[in-house]
Amino acid sequence: MDLSRGGMPGTTSRAPWLKALATPLSALQHRARNWLGDLRRRADEAPFSVALKVELTWLNRAQRAQLEALVPHRPELPHNVVEFRQYFPDRVPRPPEETPPSPLPRLPRWHWPTARIVAFGLAIVIAVGLYLTTLSPVDYVSGVGERRVLNIEDGSTITMNTRSRMRVGLTRHARDIDLLEGEALFSVAHDPGRPFRVHVGHTVVEAVGTEFSVYRGEHGTKVSVVEGRVKIFAYQSPAPLILNPNAVAWTDVGATDFERPPPPIPVGAREEAQVSSENSGSADFDVERRAVSPQDLEHHLAWVSGQLIFENATLAETVAEFNRYNRRKLQIDDPALGQIHIGGAFSSTNVDEFIVELNTLFGIQAVPKGGADSGTQVIQLQRGPSGPP
Repeated sequence: MDLSRGGMPGTTSRAPWLKALATPLSALQHRARNWLGDLRRRADEAPFSVALKVELTWLNRAQRAQLEALVPHRPELPHNVVEFRQYFPDRVPRPPEETPPSPLPRLPRWHWPTARIVAFGLAIVIAVGLYLTTLSPVDYVSGVGERRVLNIEDGSTITMNTRSRMRVGLTRHARDIDLLEGEALFSVAHDPGRPFRVHVGHTVVEAVGTEFSVYRGEHGTKVSVVEGRVKIFAYQSPAPLILNPNAVAWTDVGATDFERPPPPIPVGAREEAQVSSENSGSADFDVERRAVSPQDLEHHLAWVSGQLIFENATLAETVAEFNRYNRRKLQIDDPALGQIHIGGAFSSTNVDEFIVELNTLFGIQAVPKGGADSGTQVIQLQRGPSGPP
């Protein structure tokens, strides 16, 4: 044995052996450390692997096929992803099975006796509603100076004059018009099964297919026939008064019920009839007739075109007619001035034009009375310095 200087054994002779022994030991130690680390990692991932196994057992075929379809697109999986094929090597993905369509639910069957009762009830309700609708009259009103045209559903036309009010009621068997105020021109559609009646107080004017006007004035009812014929009779009286074309009839507003049916009195063309009862409760159906020319009838219906035509009328009559169409009212305090006769054609709503004509022809002056606070302006007609005597 070799000793080094100083009495200590030498080490140079053992260095190669120790070096050769240390090399395999280091490799073995390195492999042991790697194995232990891998073991610890597998131990940590074991619960997750078991859980994944349990989850995969509950997947149906369609879900497995969808999951396996994702695998080829990811060739390299991370270390924390488990390849489920290694746990189910004998299971091959299959296409999902087609589920048969579920049958449609059966509709409930009608109970036909009940259905018939319900349908019958609905038909009654609809019929009653339509019947009540046809029975409900409709009110119409025209303002001061207004001309209003109504086209009713039976094909007839009603032209309302200024300050008029009426109630129209149409049924399957009759057409009834209540003229409550004013004047109207009626162009009646021909329908023999539905008589057309205009009621003015106790006076009834009936026509089947004709054109006529009815004016409800302060002193009576005036009926003017333009075309065809009408029947005039008292309320609930079967004996009518017949008017021919171009005929005019007057009836008394205050006529009362008749004790016996009066005889029918025909009124021919170009005649005017005034029907009145002087004594209240009188049984006589008095008629006063006079001839009327087509020109007079045209003048009477000039309001349809917005005009007023007078021929030898007194100033009082002319003023009363103008006041129907205007809110500015004319007033005559001198009775002698109201007896002046005048004629001509005027616009029904142009009071200023009429005043200018009065001043030019007769020297009559107009003095306004009242203002906006009174609601209606009154124009006083007075004699001028050079007025009529």
